[in-house]
Amino acid sequence: MLNFDFFLSQKGLNIYLILFLSLLAGAFGLPIPEDIPLIAAGVLIHEKETMLLPTFIICYIGIILGDVIIYSVGRFFGPSLYRKKWFQRKISKHSLKKVRSKLEKRSLLTIFIARHLFWIRTATFLLCGIVRIRPLKFILADAIAAFISVPVMISLGFYFFANLEDILANVKHAENTIFISLLVIIGLYMTYRVIRKKRTFKDSINNQIE
Repeated sequence: MLNFDFFLSQKGLNIYLILFLSLLAGAFGLPIPEDIPLIAAGVLIHEKETMLLPTFIICYIGIILGDVIIYSVGRFFGPSLYRKKWFQRKISKHSLKKVRSKLEKRSLLTIFIARHLFWIRTATFLLCGIVRIRPLKFILADAIAAFISVPVMISLGFYFFANLEDILANVKHAENTIFISLLVIIGLYMTYRVIRKKRTFKDSINNQIE
């Protein structure tokens, strides 16, 4: 597995290539958590080894392209993946039914959530391909979710580079915090919409009575 020091030891244009390939590698099953290159990217920006915009674009495209590859594998092989031992180790039959049910009901929200939860990300994206979620729909939800997670992880490296060990030790906790915050925001928005609909309905009834 590539370690954190490996990324920080790179120089010049080679840095961009290494960041891109490492983020893409996860789609091919290599054990390279995307958090490490993203946080490293933030440190490299802080140290002026790379520029902000090119680094963000390369990291963002690398992650989206990796997710699309995973989705495409599911779409190409279809339900035959269910019989593969490596797939069965990735996700149990119970979890498979649960995720599939959520995809059928709220595919956009499920994809959005899965992008922020590493333990269900790969399995969910494979399922998106298997059940043939429309490619544009998948890419849209994934792109929106990545547009949140990528800047957050890069920012951790940029602003807290002096405490890298603590960041790496607690990065999963940070991901969970981000995820919970997103759920709270979504919950508040949904509550607002329900209240607004009730008020609109009530006003409509009052107008009819008048």
